Amino acid sequence: RDKIFFFSDAPVRELEARMAEADPVPKDHAAAFERFSLGSHQLRLGRTRDAIANLTLAHDALAALPPAPADLPKPERFNDFNVEKLPGKETAFELGLAYLRLGENDNCVCERGGDSCIFPIAGSGIHQHEEGSQGAIKYFTEVLEAYPETLGARWLLNVAYMTLGKWPAE
Repeated sequence: RDKIFFFSDAPVRELEARMAEADPVPKDHAAAFERFSLGSHQLRLGRTRDAIANLTLAHDALAALPPAPADLPKPERFNDFNVEKLPGKETAFELGLAYLRLGENDNCVCERGGDSCIFPIAGSGIHQHEEGSQGAIKYFTEVLEAYPETLGARWLLNVAYMTLGKWPAE
């Protein structure tokens, strides 16, 4: 199982072991990038709330630090939606994905309705638990404020509004 990347939890186990003694709040780019990598892998494995916690730590730390030196290795991540074109907003994009997943888990998986996941989302497909959609809106908006031409973030922001029954009005 550890040899098949998509299913392997080896990167998570390795990162968690390395960070067990570390300060949970990253103080430099390397520590923030490790939190980011851990959160990205946790998201891949369906550990959504853990992913959100670690991605938020990375996001907040990186927002407080000056830009990373160009020669610093970038964090490992699983979801690759050309985030290299979003310098400084990689964690915001990943958090948007994590919150969309949370909304899907809380609404479409745990409380599935007849209209769940049918586009455009309407009727019983509208999310009753809004935490995921609200978080996604926050972070995709952050990405779009810096990079308004980012079509992936714009599309996913529209999906998040749709899950709340607010699309196309907002």
